[in-house]
Amino acid sequence: MAEKEQEQEVQSVANESTQDQNAQASENEAAAKIIVSKYTGWGAGAGVLPIPLWDIVAVGGVQVLMLKELYQQYGVTFNEKKARSTVSVLLGSLSPALLLGITASTLLKFVPGVGSTLAMASLPILASASTYAVGKIMIKHLEQGGTLEDFDAKEHKEEFNESVESAKENASKAKKSAKATTA
Repeated sequence: MAEKEQEQEVQSVANESTQDQNAQASENEAAAKIIVSKYTGWGAGAGVLPIPLWDIVAVGGVQVLMLKELYQQYGVTFNEKKARSTVSVLLGSLSPALLLGITASTLLKFVPGVGSTLAMASLPILASASTYAVGKIMIKHLEQGGTLEDFDAKEHKEEFNESVESAKENASKAKKSAKATTA
């Protein structure tokens, strides 16, 4: 009888431990989503920078800062050099059409007046979409117990591109909705 009671107590402690871990994971994920949301806005802001090419550098910097904060949230060691490399590989894996759009938007800033206006209409959407996608993929990786050291950016190319496209569409819809509301 004592063995059965002991077994039940061990099972009860194991269940409590699992519940605590699940609650911690939910708290981490909720906090991580807030972090990604915050940096998605910062990414859009970086895309508005009027100086060509600085906008791209600023977006990458915002994404590295986001990764740092995400890794702190999960209590995982952060390596800035590896984070920069990860962001570069993910951004470099964008579909040719998106890369062309980013390049064209940046280069448009060299054209006085109309070029800057057109760039400011599109680059913030692309910047926020890519920032969101980096965050979304990294949360998933961290939730599975991953680190920067075992993250293979090349393995996530397709998922990253799909997330960017989805976020870009959502941002465009939100922008149109905001214009319609203020009109």
